[in-house]
Amino acid sequence: MFHASPDRAFSISSLAHALYVPVDVAQRLLDELTAIGVVTERAGGHGYSPRDTELADALDQLFACYRSNLVEVTRLIHDPTLRSAERFANAFRWRKDSDNV
Repeated sequence: MFHASPDRAFSISSLAHALYVPVDVAQRLLDELTAIGVVTERAGGHGYSPRDTELADALDQLFACYRSNLVEVTRLIHDPTLRSAERFANAFRWRKDSDNV
């Protein structure tokens, strides 16, 4: 959405509506995209603003891949097997608050 409309500012509610997610999920997404330098806050919401040309180029390539392989990318994103694998991998992540030393 942001890449396709770089001059538009999206509100949290409009993003949540377009992605069919609750507002709190949209807020977390915006927070993450802001933290990694993909979007910035502007009047009326958040807008596409990659932090540097390297990131902008990578996002352009990602968008081109998504556009030309929409079905395959969508399947990859929503594949329950990959989600299970991610949850399994997260079980082995080191956590600061862990009692394990």
